[in-house]
Amino acid sequence: MKLNIIAALLLCASVATAASETTTTATTTTAPATTAAPVKKAKKAKKKAAKKDGAQVAPAAVAPVAAAATTDVAPATAAATSTAAVPAAAAPTKKWGVTLLNEIDGDYAAGKDLKNATLPTINYVGASYKITATEKVGLRQYYTYDYNPHPGKDFESSDIKQSFTVATITTKTKGILGSDDISPMFWYYMPGHDAEVNNFKKDMDNFAGILRADVEINWTLNPKWSASYYLNPRQTLGAKDDEAGFAATTRLIHYANLYYNVSDDTQLYVNAGFDHKMTSENLTSTSDTYLSAAGASFGFFGGKLNINPEVSVATPLKSKGAAAKSQDLYNKENIGYAFVTAISL
Repeated sequence: MKLNIIAALLLCASVATAASETTTTATTTTAPATTAAPVKKAKKAKKKAAKKDGAQVAPAAVAPVAAAATTDVAPATAAATSTAAVPAAAAPTKKWGVTLLNEIDGDYAAGKDLKNATLPTINYVGASYKITATEKVGLRQYYTYDYNPHPGKDFESSDIKQSFTVATITTKTKGILGSDDISPMFWYYMPGHDAEVNNFKKDMDNFAGILRADVEINWTLNPKWSASYYLNPRQTLGAKDDEAGFAATTRLIHYANLYYNVSDDTQLYVNAGFDHKMTSENLTSTSDTYLSAAGASFGFFGGKLNINPEVSVATPLKSKGAAAKSQDLYNKENIGYAFVTAISL
């Protein structure tokens, strides 16, 4: 009898021990082994990457439960519930933009005596709104004034002259002949009393504005070099008025560019091409000009500030329908200088 009782007690103890070992094993297998510290580190790294480039951050790899003990990149909550990667939320897209531009121009004579020169400037204040990922509309107000480097002339607000108000549309299309994607910009110069007087010396009732397009077809040759062909057609609008001295004009500026990327923020370039003007009524050529330029573009603060010095040559080939006198294409008298500063916010 005593032997039966002792055997029963030993059997119960054996069963209890086996049950305890089973429970412990199950707990060890199912609990995520990832510690809190690596998870916190992974989240900070993810936020830092998002702030760095503003782009959508690739989701961290999520390990299955069984592999949780060997990885420290998978968030514990995700590892405990799923083996699928969780897509990261896209960074917010900036819709609005503001641009300020100042261009100071000078010719050969001004370059010889800069202290006493008067330099014309072209300026605008512009705003843009991104409709979609590839389409953007904008509005610019142009104005001009003369800049005097010498201290003898104080700047006055009356020196500022209003020029054209311009509406723009930018889009994107696929490249051609193996080029990169193309982002053409279309312009409309709106008619206005001040702009017409300052540009044409008179207010013209028959002037209906100017249409323009900027198209650059770019081929990336390698990380350092690229080449492009730039087209800039323009068309003035309005009925011909001999009394006002207005006739619609068709114009085409086009040239080839060669770029060299010194770094992500510095680019050198040279170009050469032509500026053609003709009457829209019968497409008769009125003037042709040879164009060439060399310059550099410097970006600062992630592209928010850009500075662009340039030396250019504009040599007349035809004027008022007649061929210009034969001359060297790079005659020093045809040299021009430009210094452009653009701020994007």
